[in-house]
Amino acid sequence: MGKKEEADFIKEWYLPVFNRLFYGYSLLLFRRRFQAVWVDSTGLQRSGVSTLFIGNHNSWWDGLIPLLLNEKLIHLRGRAMMDEEQLKKHPFFRLIGTFSINRSAPRKAMQSLEYAAGMLNNAPAGKGIGLWVYPEGKITSPESAITLESGLVWLTRRLNMNKVDVIPFATHMHAMRSDKPELFIKFGNPVTPSTYLSGSMLMRTTGIMEDLRKLCRKQCTHFNPENGNPRGEFRLILGNRPKP
Repeated sequence: MGKKEEADFIKEWYLPVFNRLFYGYSLLLFRRRFQAVWVDSTGLQRSGVSTLFIGNHNSWWDGLIPLLLNEKLIHLRGRAMMDEEQLKKHPFFRLIGTFSINRSAPRKAMQSLEYAAGMLNNAPAGKGIGLWVYPEGKITSPESAITLESGLVWLTRRLNMNKVDVIPFATHMHAMRSDKPELFIKFGNPVTPSTYLSGSMLMRTTGIMEDLRKLCRKQCTHFNPENGNPRGEFRLILGNRPKP
């Protein structure tokens, strides 16, 4: 790779051994910091298919949540997109499949998005890619409505709709029942091609993600009195259910 290419974006340098080691370290962090991690995965419909996961971006933990979900639940070849400056500060993320995007430089950003689209479209059968992005572009307040950046439009319109799913997910955490917070993750249904190919894609997708975010927050603050589970189809994937 020449100097010019290196300046455009930073590619991932995935190392399976490091991924396993870092996953083990991440599990320790999740177990130490969270009482429980709950997931509602009913929106995941096609197993093994390359998928663009788009989520709300409200916490530092968003950098580790995709690794936890991919290793415990989804089992795709996990990849992620990270702001270039953050990746330069934390280059070890390259070793678990993270590449950069420079949102302040349109030409550089376009090359990252082209790379992402090619990665998803060209994954061999049976070896799907799971690409995790936070299209708000920065960490926002959990109280703020979702605002998506326009790069998502460009990316989704270049995906092969027969080979790639676009699935939103929402996260929320609270400490209503324990001195340690619980983390809740809810997947939505795949975004239909009629939505992400439409002229109002950004507005419609924003609405889908905002509705999912609100539903996640609502369900995870109400619990079944018999078993202590949150409303909806949440199941415990890590930690322990708080005692009544």
